[in-house]
Amino acid sequence: MPDINGNELNEKLHEIVYKANIRKAIKNDPVYKIREILELKNITALRGLGKLHKVPGCSKMEKAEIIPHLAIRMTNREMIVDLLQILDKNDWDMFKAAVKKKQVTDDMLFSDAYWMMNQLGVLTLFYHAGHFHYVIPSEIQEIYRGLEKEGFPARKEHGDLINVYAIAAVNLYGVIKQDDFTELFNGQNSRKTDIYEMRGVLQRFAYMDVGYCLWNEYIVNDYFEGNKFRDVLNIVSAAAKKPRYIPKKEQFLKFAEKDFIEETPQLNKLRTYINAHIDVDASTAEDILDEYYYLARSEADLQHFINLFEQNGLPLEIEQIKALIGLVNDLYYNSRRWSNNGHTPAELGLET
Repeated sequence: MPDINGNELNEKLHEIVYKANIRKAIKNDPVYKIREILELKNITALRGLGKLHKVPGCSKMEKAEIIPHLAIRMTNREMIVDLLQILDKNDWDMFKAAVKKKQVTDDMLFSDAYWMMNQLGVLTLFYHAGHFHYVIPSEIQEIYRGLEKEGFPARKEHGDLINVYAIAAVNLYGVIKQDDFTELFNGQNSRKTDIYEMRGVLQRFAYMDVGYCLWNEYIVNDYFEGNKFRDVLNIVSAAAKKPRYIPKKEQFLKFAEKDFIEETPQLNKLRTYINAHIDVDASTAEDILDEYYYLARSEADLQHFINLFEQNGLPLEIEQIKALIGLVNDLYYNSRRWSNNGHTPAELGLET
């Protein structure tokens, strides 16, 4: 593979971003009022906005008719609050940066990274004088200034933290009672919540495919949706009377991270053995180790572990299988389980 210096890499990235953004940008000097922005959109885009903002009969409206309806809907305070409450960190950071300025000029941002704001017309991308400009309409900026005075940013970030805690909880425990979740959250945070606020926050986020849902009195991993929640009570029963594993806040929140893997001595021993005794490239070895981590946490049969090598075109010899069985058993005994309230069998002194 040829070497690429920093300037060449930057040019290639710039080209990729340009091609992705130019198709979506309004080719015009930026404008800042909602009606001015809408005037620059074609009727197909306006009707699409109309559907998202639930403008009755928008599919048959012409440009002059639909724009006044959209201008009213897009400055609806309740709509703006509802949107801002569910923005993820990436969108929220962009909103906070853009809402304080006439425009954000940046040629290295992917507009698709802010698809929700783009779709609803809260954020508009312009291309002018060789640069990309992001604009939040002045009417929305004015509404946000009022929200800011009322303490909305702090409420938003409090709700975001509740959401992240819920993601971490269902990844670590699979299932948790809503009362227990509220107690856990309050035990690690100075700003408290209650079950009513918590439910309201999580109901908003649950529609966004965040990894959990509310089911009866529980918050559950969306894995359970696959069989209509029939396994939820099995986990509840298995974990009953076992103490809950609650790490410190920083460690707990790591379980909310996408693809987080808790590094353990047992996983490292497996890594060392695979790299030393099995003819496999480093990337495939890490992919297999990732699978081993999740197989162990889900209490999969031993054969599933061995089959992974066969599935990757890596037949094993008898001595390798024997060694792996011992290492896998060690990993299995030291992996966190939903059925153990997040504890490993070793921590609870259980036999495998």
